[in-house]
Amino acid sequence: MFECFHINMAKEGWQASNFRNEVLQMTKWLTRQEKVTMFENYLHCYTNENNLEAKEDLGSLPAKSGIVRAKPERGGGRFDVVAVANTSLARATSLEGIKIGRLRLIFKLPSKTTLFTLAPPNWPSGPLAYVEWYDVSSVPGQHHHMYSVSKPNISQSQTPKGAIIPLNTICQTCQLIPLVSSGRQRSNSWTSKNVLDECSTFLLNNWASKYAYQTIW
Repeated sequence: MFECFHINMAKEGWQASNFRNEVLQMTKWLTRQEKVTMFENYLHCYTNENNLEAKEDLGSLPAKSGIVRAKPERGGGRFDVVAVANTSLARATSLEGIKIGRLRLIFKLPSKTTLFTLAPPNWPSGPLAYVEWYDVSSVPGQHHHMYSVSKPNISQSQTPKGAIIPLNTICQTCQLIPLVSSGRQRSNSWTSKNVLDECSTFLLNNWASKYAYQTIW
């Protein structure tokens, strides 16, 4: 065993030096080897934790009804509009206690903040989501019985209103219908990929599915 230590700590270090002032060079070489070994062990532990804790794709996770997605891609990606149970008053058959927003990010906090430091115990361990909130009308339309949804007016220097929430508070995805003001024409540049960015006012479609019809009214 000691012969192996002699090879690893003396002979290999000697061969890595230029044979001048060799003790200092061998000491620095050995220190670097130890740091590389420590980092390899860290990567091994980190990979194993990810395999155990994050088996699901955090860009696409199941909600209580359907799949929610927040995936950046070339050409715009997909960031779903979702209904979120915002208070304890949230009910399954109305918008009471529900907020509407656009899902921007799905993520989890790490279990370690540094190589040897565990994350604070009060950090949530489950998946989280960042949502930018929309404004929703207090009453539905008289004829179509759909709520109007609008993006808050913000300047380029302002940050959109948003919040980090537990992913399991998302109830469902929502379908929005672009709403064009009276006397104005629909823009020909709108597509399914950019309309949520280009348009500012929508109708919350509670006719999109049976589940939406039962829960959004």
